[in-house]
Amino acid sequence: MQGYAAIWSMKTKVRKNLSKIDKRLQRSYVCDITDVLSFIGSENGVTVAEIHVNPYFRTIGLSTIKRFVARLLDADLIKKEVGEDLRERILKIK
Repeated sequence: MQGYAAIWSMKTKVRKNLSKIDKRLQRSYVCDITDVLSFIGSENGVTVAEIHVNPYFRTIGLSTIKRFVARLLDADLIKKEVGEDLRERILKIK
């Protein structure tokens, strides 16, 4: 899990530094599936809703996040567990 946390920390620092250089870079930064994977790994148990409300992911929609999560599940990189609220699905690294 520490490896994912280090990757997540690096990604957020890069994005923050790019936005300091030029605000237009912040809006044009495109998130990808590795961003979602590193966020899930760094948080050790997160829901799709928590990913969606995180400021880092504000440039992508909920359906895109759900597609990324589905691909990660299909690739057997993450697992989905039922939370305390039976409607909640917790995402964790395998």
